[in-house]
Amino acid sequence: MASRSLIAALALALAAPCGLAQEPSLAELAKKEKKRRKATPDATRTITESDLGKAGAGTFSAPAGSDSAAPAASPDAAAVPAAAPGATPEKTEEELRAERQQKWREELQKARDDVAKYEEQVAKLEAALGDISQNIHSASRANRAAALEQAKAQLAQARTKVDELETTGRQNGFS
Repeated sequence: MASRSLIAALALALAAPCGLAQEPSLAELAKKEKKRRKATPDATRTITESDLGKAGAGTFSAPAGSDSAAPAASPDAAAVPAAAPGATPEKTEEELRAERQQKWREELQKARDDVAKYEEQVAKLEAALGDISQNIHSASRANRAAALEQAKAQLAQARTKVDELETTGRQNGFS
């Protein structure tokens, strides 16, 4: 029995210093860090992509100009300038992309409308030329044949334009 109490006492003696040297909890560390941050002056500032975009200096992924791709050296240089009364705010990258996509959609719709218009013209001219009840050697028939060739050429150009716009849209990720 004495050996058991000796072992228990020895274990207790060894465990006691471990309990006293316990590491601080996460809450205690957070309090210390908060105090340290309050004590030190705010000498550094994290500059984000949105800060650069708001300042009009461009961003890393979309620089404002080829010579202004370097980030600002001081926090004051990255500060957002005061907006002049009546001045429009700088557009975000998402807004610019939406505008480009809208313009692309309008151009694509116009090109598709042109294709439909030229297809209708070609169909009407082919129907008129296919009517054999009229004189097939008249000047009006020759004019219709020339107009048909011109309409076919315009239709081919319009289809090419649609194809190019669709390719551009796929490359830019427009849907």
